[in-house]
Amino acid sequence: MNGISDGSEDIERPAFSMQVTWMSCYHKQLHISVDMVPAIYPESWWPRYIDTTTMHLMTKTVKDEGCLLLALSQEERGPEDSEFNFRISCLPAERNLMVNLPQAVKDAYVLAKVLISDEVSPVVTFSGDGVTTEDYVVHPSSVIKSYMLKNCLLHILSEESSLMTECQEKLLSGRDMMKFTVNLTIRIFYKLQQLAGQEEMLPVYFLPSQNILNYEDLMIYHNDPEEIQKDTHDLATKISVFCSMLVQCLTI
Repeated sequence: MNGISDGSEDIERPAFSMQVTWMSCYHKQLHISVDMVPAIYPESWWPRYIDTTTMHLMTKTVKDEGCLLLALSQEERGPEDSEFNFRISCLPAERNLMVNLPQAVKDAYVLAKVLISDEVSPVVTFSGDGVTTEDYVVHPSSVIKSYMLKNCLLHILSEESSLMTECQEKLLSGRDMMKFTVNLTIRIFYKLQQLAGQEEMLPVYFLPSQNILNYEDLMIYHNDPEEIQKDTHDLATKISVFCSMLVQCLTI
C-alpha cells in the first residue's frame, strides 16, 4: 500500500489527498482516493438559514448528524480581516443517509461512479477556437465528480419517494433488481444533464443555495465573476456531452 500526496490543486488548502492502491486476492489493484481534511464538528448543528422541515430525506437520524465546518485557505478567506474562515460540509448527514439506502439504490450510485472512471469511459476531444486554443482531450472524471452524482441521486429520491418504496417493499427477482439499478443510474445522468447541462445550477441537496458547479470558484476572493460564469458554462457543456454519451451506453 503506497500513499502519495496529491498536490495538483492550484489553491493551497488545509487538506491533502492520498492515492492508495489496495492489493488482495479479490481486489487485484483497486485505486482508492482518500481526502484528509481537519474539521470542526458541532454535534447536530445546521446553519440557521436551512429549513430542515421541507426536505423529504431529512429524517431524525440524518438531522441529528448535522454538518461540519472546514477551514478555508487564505485565498478563499480573502482579506486578513475577513469574517469568513470556514465553509460548511454536509458529510455527516449525507453519510448517514447514503449508508441507510437500499442496496439497489446504492448500487446505482456505484455504477454511475464506475462509468465516469478513466478505465471505463472513453475520452472526448473538444475543439479549440483555432487561435488561442487547440483541440484538447477531456477525461470524464475531470468533469463529472462523484459529489455531483450523489446529489443528483438525492434530488431524484426526494422528488420521487415511490422509488424507495418500490425498492424496499417489492420482492423483486435478481433480474428485476438489476434493471431497477441500471434505470436509476440512467436517471442520475439525466438529472445531471438537466440541472448542470441545461440549467447550469446543481444545488447541494442539503445546502440548496450552493451551486456545485461553481461554489469553490465563488469562494475565492479575487476570482472574476464574468470568468466564473464562462467557466461554469464551459463545464456545463462538457457535462452535457458526457451525460448523453453515458446514457447511450446504458441504453444500448
